[in-house]
Amino acid sequence: MPKSKKYLFEQNKERIIELYNSGETLLDMEKIFNISRHTIRKYLTELGYVRDNSFINEITNKKRKQAFFEKYGVENPSQINDPEMQERRIKGVKNRRKGSWSGKENPNYKNKIGNNFGFKAGKRKDLGDMFFRSSWEANYARYLNHNNIDWEFEPKHFELKNETTYTPDFYLKETNEYIEVKGYWMEDAKEKYEMFKSQYPEVKIRLVDEESYKQLIKENKSFIEFE
Repeated sequence: MPKSKKYLFEQNKERIIELYNSGETLLDMEKIFNISRHTIRKYLTELGYVRDNSFINEITNKKRKQAFFEKYGVENPSQINDPEMQERRIKGVKNRRKGSWSGKENPNYKNKIGNNFGFKAGKRKDLGDMFFRSSWEANYARYLNHNNIDWEFEPKHFELKNETTYTPDFYLKETNEYIEVKGYWMEDAKEKYEMFKSQYPEVKIRLVDEESYKQLIKENKSFIEFE
């Protein structure tokens, strides 16, 4: 008989807590214990283990620098004396700032539905063949269409002070507000969201979190065909 998620977590609980407190990412622990990071997060939260994003980001950055140093002998790509690599690095930075990707890094590569952190990423025929990164985003678009609400998907990228960009999911023209559909915060996503609100206080944005999303689905599933 297959073991339950709760059982698997309990069997590894002490080690999971130890790694979590040391700064190990949920993604890495998913690979170590063969338990989804969503399950690990759920039971850790129930036990009262919630860590500061700034802490995990610091640990992750240190690991990234160490791995890069071991491979290239320097901590920063800009320190590599290789014109070809520098050209690729600069191009990559520009693409990230524009919020775009190229080649196989593009989630729209070959226009196939793919695995995007456990969510269904890809084009939806019933939504004009538009690409969405998750079923949650696609379902919210269906909700807006059903209610004749005029919307745009990811129409604008906002520059942040840390040299990254923030792109809200939807823009509603009638109410002049942005919508962020977020059931699960990936690593520094929450931090970027709060940074955006702080840096652009004049921009209206509303969060559709897990609770409000599930309520929306419950109230509309009888007349909207959701995924």
